[in-house]
Amino acid sequence: MLNTNTILLKHYLDYLNIKNSNNKLISHNLSDLEVQNLYNKFYNLSEFDIYKYITAYDYINESLGCEKYKLTEGITLEQNKYNNILIDLFYKNISSDIINQYPISMVFGIKQTDLGIKDLTKKDLYNWKHYWDIEASESDALNYFYKELELYKKTYGNYGGNSYTYNIFKQLTKLFLTEVYLYKYQGHTLTHKQLFGTYNSFLNDLPDPKQIKSISESIYSGKIEKIKYQCIKILEPQDINHQTISDLKLILVEINPKLNYLQTCDTIIEKSFSLFWDYDQPLENFKFIGNFKK
Repeated sequence: MLNTNTILLKHYLDYLNIKNSNNKLISHNLSDLEVQNLYNKFYNLSEFDIYKYITAYDYINESLGCEKYKLTEGITLEQNKYNNILIDLFYKNISSDIINQYPISMVFGIKQTDLGIKDLTKKDLYNWKHYWDIEASESDALNYFYKELELYKKTYGNYGGNSYTYNIFKQLTKLFLTEVYLYKYQGHTLTHKQLFGTYNSFLNDLPDPKQIKSISESIYSGKIEKIKYQCIKILEPQDINHQTISDLKLILVEINPKLNYLQTCDTIIEKSFSLFWDYDQPLENFKFIGNFKK
């Protein structure tokens, strides 16, 4: 049975309502001609793929007021314009392998240098391959990196774009976390994922089952305080050549008009990207995603 709480399924049900009403897909930010162009066979998009793109695009432009952030920026292959990491970020449909296994440098085809973050060049790839073929041993780090990069490219292609896509990815992550809830419990400020684990551990220690209350009951009674935060900055991990998207550090601050500047600064907290990511959701999406490719 499908998890009806997945973001993608909710959007699919909205899409079905449009289809069942015999209405065409309409965008408030794309012209009719631009929408019609998405039906070009070259892109090999299902109508639900088109709906996904339009919905994400309109949300960014309307709710967030960010016309400068495009969902196709840095995607160098036309076939990936509407099937890429920025669109899946909106639906929380990025593979957990990409989030938690592959280094940032592989996902986006970038490298970290003394001058900042740059795209990998053909020369970089040639040098690594040459070093691998002729000089490197099987245990060498460059050898390993090159082989893993080739495997990633074979599996995901241009899905992660380039350094510009990476910059937009960070900006959209910050914008999608404009309003999120953290929870104060036993002197700690926790994400929902952290709260769930901590609270369950606490319940296991209760000697009397009658004392057990759900998280929602504890929030209602005030035992757990639910507080609205927003992400104001994203910090690079120490080494993008080896660390993953899950290692990105998010800086959040409480949204409270009653606090003055200094009090607001005191609420600043750092959390990792992985704490806001539901690893089960892409698995739930995978159960029915095949139906959209017909």
